[in-house]
Order: sequence, then C-alpha cells, then structure tokens
Amino acid sequence: MKMKKLTLSQKIFISIIAATIVGFCIITNSAGVYRSYWAEDLPLVIQMNVDTPTEYDPVVQQAIDMWNEVEGSYFAFDLGARTNANGPQTDGINLLYFDSNYDNFTQGSNTIAFSRTITSNVGGYHAVESDYIYNAAGYPPATNGSPNQMDLLTITLHEIGHHLGLMHHGDAGNANGGGSAGCGPNLPSQVMFWSVGFGTQKHQLFLHDEMGTVAIYPNFLLLGSIVDADTDEPIENAKLVFNEGTYAAQVGDVENAAGRDMRPGEVFTEAPTLSDGTFLFAINTEDFSFHVEKFGYEPSAVTNVDFNTPVGFGDTQQFEADFQLTKTARVNLAGTVTNAKTNQPIQPEVKVTWVGDENETQSAVAASDGTFSFEVPSNAYYTVEFFFDPPFEPYYVMDSLLVGSTNSTLDVNIDPANLLFIYDVANSVYSFDYRNVLQKFGYGHVEWSIDEKGGAPSAELLDEFSDPLTIFWVSGGDTTSNLNEEDVTLLENHLAKGQRLIMTGRNIVEFTDSTSSLFTEYAGVVHVGNSSALRARGFEGDIIGDGISSLMVGAGKDLLQLSDARKGTVDRVFYYGTSDADSNNIAAVRSQNEAEGWKFILFGDGLDKISAAARDTLLARSLKYAGNSDFITGVEIDVRNDELPNVYSISQNYPNPFNPSTTISFSLPVNANVSLKIFNILGEQVAVLKDGFMNAGSYELRWDAVSASLSSGIYFYNINAEGMNGTHFNQTKKMILLK
Repeated sequence: MKMKKLTLSQKIFISIIAATIVGFCIITNSAGVYRSYWAEDLPLVIQMNVDTPTEYDPVVQQAIDMWNEVEGSYFAFDLGARTNANGPQTDGINLLYFDSNYDNFTQGSNTIAFSRTITSNVGGYHAVESDYIYNAAGYPPATNGSPNQMDLLTITLHEIGHHLGLMHHGDAGNANGGGSAGCGPNLPSQVMFWSVGFGTQKHQLFLHDEMGTVAIYPNFLLLGSIVDADTDEPIENAKLVFNEGTYAAQVGDVENAAGRDMRPGEVFTEAPTLSDGTFLFAINTEDFSFHVEKFGYEPSAVTNVDFNTPVGFGDTQQFEADFQLTKTARVNLAGTVTNAKTNQPIQPEVKVTWVGDENETQSAVAASDGTFSFEVPSNAYYTVEFFFDPPFEPYYVMDSLLVGSTNSTLDVNIDPANLLFIYDVANSVYSFDYRNVLQKFGYGHVEWSIDEKGGAPSAELLDEFSDPLTIFWVSGGDTTSNLNEEDVTLLENHLAKGQRLIMTGRNIVEFTDSTSSLFTEYAGVVHVGNSSALRARGFEGDIIGDGISSLMVGAGKDLLQLSDARKGTVDRVFYYGTSDADSNNIAAVRSQNEAEGWKFILFGDGLDKISAAARDTLLARSLKYAGNSDFITGVEIDVRNDELPNVYSISQNYPNPFNPSTTISFSLPVNANVSLKIFNILGEQVAVLKDGFMNAGSYELRWDAVSASLSSGIYFYNINAEGMNGTHFNQTKKMILLK
C-alpha cells in the first residue's frame, strides 16, 4: 500500500468544519468597546431637511424598515418631521441632508455620502447623535433604477448601517483616498462594502449586515459552558451546531483590528466555545435548535429553544445551557518506521490529525527503535504525517485513515531518496525556479541549501541515499564558482562510485580549478573563454538538447571545449548562438561511462537565464537521462486491524508487464461510488472496469487486453472513488502491455 507523498510547500490539511460563513465589522473604541446607542435612545429618529424632495420619503422609509425588521436585533429607526438643519453639527438632530449646493463637499469629490456619529465616553462608548449627508450636487440620487445615477435605497441602507455601529468590509479603501478602511473580508456585493458604482442596486440586507446589528443590539443571547463529564474540566473548542437558518455571532470581550478601533465579527453555523469552555452568542432568531459536538466526545442531545417575542428596546432574553460531554472510546494507533535500504529503524516526527479540524492533533518523534504510538478516539478518520531528515524525502502524508473500534497498526518501510538538489547562497534566489520544475514533474527529492546547512553534505550521508543517487547541484556566481576543493573532491568521488551528477550555474568551470578531474575527465571539457551570445540552441538529435532554442541573455557565459583527458563518452547538448556556424560555442555536455556506471550533465551557465519552458524541458530530459526510476521514493505501509480496510488504496497491477490479462487490486474503507478506467498514452479511454456503487472492502478486477486495436505499450489505470462520508480518492498508475 502506498502513502501519498507531498512536498512541504504542497502540504495541506483537510477541513470539514464550515463554522464561519461571512464576517462583519463593528466600530469600537481603543479598548474594544462597541460604539452603540442605548435602549433609552431608541427609536432613533431621523429627520430630513425641509427641501428634501418628497419622492425620497418612501425610499428612506423602506431602508429604515429593512433595518427595523432584523429579527434578532432590537434597534429601531423612525422617520421624523422635516428640519431646517443642513449639515453635521451637534444639535440633537439625527439629520439626513441631501446637499445640492456643495455645502459639505468639495466640488468634484468622489465621496457619495458620509455618516458622522457624535459619541460620549461616559458610561461606555455611547452614540448620541448621527448625521447622514448625501452629495446630491455631485451624485443626484435615483429612485427608479437609473444606470447612470447612484441608487438612493442602496446608499441609505449603507449609511444608516454606520449609524448602527457597523463599519466597512475589508481593509482597503479607495485607491485615490476616498472610502475609509474597514475590517474583515472584502465583500463587494454586500451593503456595507466601502464603495458603490453607478446603477448598482443593493435592495436587501445580507446575512453579515443583519448579524452585525444582532451582535451589537441582541434580542436573544445563548450562553453556558461545556465540561468533561469525568473530570469536570472545561472543554475548549467544542462547537454548538445549529439547525439550518440559525446563525450566531460572538459577543462579550473583543479584540480590536490592528490600530483602527474596529473589530471584525464572525457569523457561525457551528459556533466555537472559548478556552474556558464557555460560550456567549447573539442569535438571529427566537426559535431554533442546536446540539454540542467535540471531537473525541459523544455529541449532546438536541436542545430546542423558544424565546418570547421581544416587547421593548433592550429587552434582551437569555437562554443558559450547560453541557457535560462523555468521551468516546480510545484505541491505539501505533507502528514502526524502518529504512528499506538498511532495515534499520528511523526516527521521524509523526503527526496525527483528525481530518475534521487541524487543531485536533498529536505529534511525537518516533523512539530509537522506530516505534510510535498514539491514543486516539475510535471510529474517526485521521491524517497521518511523517517528517523526515535526509537521506529521506522530507514529507509524506496518509489522508483519510480510518481508525475503527479496535487498535490499528501502521508499519512504514521507506526507501531513502535517490535525488538530491543542492544549491549555494549565491544561487538561492534561483532555487525557486528549479524547485518548481522538480515539483511540476513529480520528482521526489531531498533539498540541501549549502548556506543553511553550513556546507555540502558529507560523503557518509551521500552513501545513505538510494542507488544510483543523482545530485542536482546549482552553483556559481558572477565572480566565483562557489565550489571549494572539498566540494570538487566530493563530486569526483560521487561519480567514481558509479553515481549521477547534474550541474548548472554561472562560471562554475571558469572559476574552479578547471584542470580538476571533475571537469577534464568526468565532464570531458575545459574552459576556453566566455560568450555574450543572446540565444542558446540545442544540438540536433541530442536526447537532451534537441529542439531547444531560447533567449539566454547576459555576458560571461562559460565556453566549453572537449578535453583530451575525458574518461567516458561525451556528447554536446547545446551551444551559444543562432545558427550551425555557432555550434563550436559549446554551452553544455553530457558524459557517461557505461562500464563504471556514472553519468554527468554539465551546463556552462545557469538555466535561470533561459525561458521557463526551455529550462523545464532541459532539466526534465536531464533527469530522465540520469534514469533513476522517476526519482520517486518507495514508501510501503502495512495497515492492520480486525475490521475493514483503513484507507483507500490501489496496488500495482500484477503481472506487469502482462499479456493479455492483468489484475488490479484496490481497497475502499467506506461505501463509495467507484470509477476504474483504462487509458492509453494519448489519454484516450480504452476500457471501463467499474463505474458505480461498491461497498467498503477489498477487491480485485481483471483486465483482458485482447482487442486487436490494443497495441503494445504503456497504459494507465485510474481509480476515482467518492465515499459516502464525503471522502475522495483519486490515483493513477501505469502498466505495460507486451504482445
């Protein structure tokens, strides 16, 4: 059974918790206290200027009614009598003024409207008056959906949202300075987004808008605590799971967004408890149900809540519920990690994480005998990760491992890597490009930074890798090769053992002792000058360079000439220039000695200078030329327990190569819809072995490749399984038909 292999940069966790839906942003003071009106201030009466067109009245009324109708909030607006006030000032009037004279705006301003709230710090962060000023001179409002005007209902919903105490979504304001910043996610389609375009219509409140005012002015609060039934200790990060249509917003102590006197709020369908096991949430509806869950515990029974209809401002009702959760049964997940080359135990860090939440994790370093053991809740899926030091690839992961009601054993047998990517400080900036190529083609490897490690790996460490070992060494610089005498000796001895070497970098031949056997004998070249050519071309027919043509800017590129002291056959890979007349300007060679087993590919300059496509091709072909079984480390894992298969898996077909029949074995840990199909090397489907529902278990399917249309060659088989529990498995393997 194979484990999934990822590089560290590809490392991901599976998460099935959908707790946070969207967010909102609340205005606070520097201590994190909400800016809010008090119950005695309500309803908040908005007064429009006497010159306001009467056709605006129903639109403004519609906007305040929409905020008034938020079920979980007790805040309320009223539309009052006209006033002569025409600007923001402390006068006891909550003004809505349509400014047609630029009394409050600079002509040409891109500000459509603004809200200003006067506050008092006596007794808290008390909002005492709010004014909403609309730039009617610059942006005449529309009540009829005109695409060339600003929609009045949209702007009014937004601005009186500020009266309530809500700020903008997202961190960014307008690039040219208009639009103040906010906090939380950027949600351009929502009412409280910081900007709006001509003709844009937002004629409803969205969930996050409603939950913002629910959090500040709650009608319904749910509070309580969750503890362990055996120890009475609080349970951190349990969650309250609500019925569909019920949402919660956390209230109580808050933490400001960085320096802006705002606090991002969250909307939950699965609401988490605090570190002390307590919870306090504002709820959007008076009738709902919920239960409590925590990984490793039995879920609580469903609790039904039926609040009374609110009867007054600030008439917040509370429902208190305390829970004691009982732990589920624990089982052991244990195993041993062994070096497949030496059969000796090894000591990686092992990390076990419940697939439902990356915070539910345990980790430990394997013991000196390679063993590890974890006590985990039974009947759950886990991600098991292994973190290795050289000579092993750094990271492997098993995802969706089912641990049932009995103990499970994982015995891991891992081969050392057979590809070592070494780069030095002068070229570390380019390591990203080379690393991407290795990852793109799926080449498992160990990475070694000479700068970070303080030098090259020892000869003893190199001997611990799998044979044959390919070293891909990126070196060089503008004034140095970054190769010292010990490095050269290490690489000479590496090749003398029948191993493989790929080298690239600036001036690595010119600024190294070019008479050393590494270049004159193994590479079979000497340095004879430099080139300023702007292109590089591959030699026709060469298995690495054929068809390559790329810009290669920069001067000082090492020119190579074949040496009389070469120890093996030497083939030219590519040259500097644009035509056959330039073919003497050798830029790269490949050499080998079949009797001694070594191979060497040498590039006279850095491949970072050429196009990405050419670099990908040259490196992929060079690695293929080195020929190390695709540079994928073998990892075998034996999973044992008394129940069904623990993980999805598909084995290598047997026999392989085959003629005309072969058998494919696979395992399903859960009931699943399964597709098992065969494709040719062109990606064309040639057979379907299964396409439908299958129960959990282990299976063997046979393919009879008897059709006359099927020729000898490489074929691929792909399994795609969609588990009934939401898990997914997809893997492709190749096989060879020999007729």
